[in-house]
Amino acid sequence: VFYTFTKRKMPPSLARALEAFGSASEVAYVDLRDAGVDYLAAEQLANALRSNTSVTDWNLCDNNIGRHGAVALAAAFNPVEDNSLYNCTLTTLNLHNNRIGPEGAKALARVLKTNTSLQDLYLGNNDLGNEGAEHLAQVLQSWNRSLKTLVLVGNCIGNRGAVELAKVLHNEYSSLELFGLSNNHIGCLGAIAFAEALMVNTTLHTLYLSSNGVGESGAKALAKTLAKNPPLTKLTLTDNRIGDVGAATLAKALVVNTSLAVLMLRDRNRIQNQGNRALRAALMQNTNLQALDHSTQSTKVVPGSLENGDDCEAGQAPAEFPESSDSEAQDTGDVANLSFFTRA
Repeated sequence: VFYTFTKRKMPPSLARALEAFGSASEVAYVDLRDAGVDYLAAEQLANALRSNTSVTDWNLCDNNIGRHGAVALAAAFNPVEDNSLYNCTLTTLNLHNNRIGPEGAKALARVLKTNTSLQDLYLGNNDLGNEGAEHLAQVLQSWNRSLKTLVLVGNCIGNRGAVELAKVLHNEYSSLELFGLSNNHIGCLGAIAFAEALMVNTTLHTLYLSSNGVGESGAKALAKTLAKNPPLTKLTLTDNRIGDVGAATLAKALVVNTSLAVLMLRDRNRIQNQGNRALRAALMQNTNLQALDHSTQSTKVVPGSLENGDDCEAGQAPAEFPESSDSEAQDTGDVANLSFFTRA
């Protein structure tokens, strides 16, 4: 059963609406996206969540719960808070674009330390910064063994935060399968940290690093890892200024890689003839790759898809990430300019 409330259909009293389905055993998914939910309404939601044992998926993206709302929601999932009642059935929580900030991230990190039901957490566009990223990373490095999806797109996370997040993948008990970090500022140092982590990680299959200033050095590090055949099946490096040398190094890795199925290199990567030729040559030898986009513009939509500090490459201001979850939208353009490959 699905309950959806929008601005046009929002009940006069959110509290009455919550009471109506709070005890309904058949409700599994509640959609409150862009519904004008503020921190007071979030507190009401939290109270309803404490006693609910049927809802597994809450979508609160594009609201304004802020840090106070995030703290209230976190308490509803945390058995160590000062309450005898807490939710232990929720598996998916989407708080994308809610301005929860570092304090909200800290509260949710405490949840991840004790909660064992939450599997998918979407926190994109929440002004987390390095501080918020570090709160989450600290817990995920040691405690959590259940989270499978973590999306942190558009959070102004720099290389410092990225290095801490990459350490999560070194945890032998990590269960992360999808990591979304597009439209941050991780730079080549962040990319190198993730490349090193992927050398030892055995669970991650999807990594979004678009619009991060990865550069040539970051691309080289990732290529070195890809040549070792990690379990990664999808990697997005759109808008990262990797250049011909970075593209050629990735192409060399593709010749020996047998696990990657999708590689996105489109838009503002400065790949010219040399890089294009290397990538096309790699495709002749790699029969496992299902999609490779190194175009300037594409007519194809591919499903599935932000403290600045010292870095080893300049010019890393990313474009704004427009999505509200973990999908990476592709623009339309002239077919004549395509360098897009899909295997039938």
